[in-house]
Amino acid sequence: MAVSSGLSEHCGIYRYQRVGRHAVRQEIRGFFREAAEAWQNAARLAPCEAWRDFALKRASACRCKCR
Repeated sequence: MAVSSGLSEHCGIYRYQRVGRHAVRQEIRGFFREAAEAWQNAARLAPCEAWRDFALKRASACRCKCR
C-alpha cells in the first residue's frame, strides 16, 4: 500500500511541475492570460498548500499584467 500511495504522490508532483513549466513558458513569451490560466490549473493540481498559494499568486500577477 505504501508504494502505491508514494507513486500517486509522485504523479501529482509531476503533473504540477509540468503545468507550472508551461505557465512559466507562457509568461516568458508574454502571453499573460494563458499563463494565468496555466497557473490556475497548477493551483488546482498542487500537492500541498504552499505550492497552491504560490500558483495562485502567480496567476494573480499574470492577470494584472494582461490588463
